[in-house]
Amino acid sequence: MLLAGTTLLGEGHDASERGHAQSLMELGNSITGTVASLVAGALIAGAGWNIINFGVLPVLLVAIFLMWAGGRKPVTQGA
Repeated sequence: MLLAGTTLLGEGHDASERGHAQSLMELGNSITGTVASLVAGALIAGAGWNIINFGVLPVLLVAIFLMWAGGRKPVTQGA
């Protein structure tokens, strides 16, 4: 997905600014990944796994409900 995004970004700019746009996007991706890793480590160290697992529980329940609701097919009368 990253390669496709880089390709699309390159196609959306002129040849003279393509390198600058792609390098800025790569810098943004690197900074975002670094900050997310540091925040995740701090969250795990501070709160612990039990709190994180209980925090994910509502998201899991919504996902299970959506899978259940999307999997049901309406019953149609035979033709």
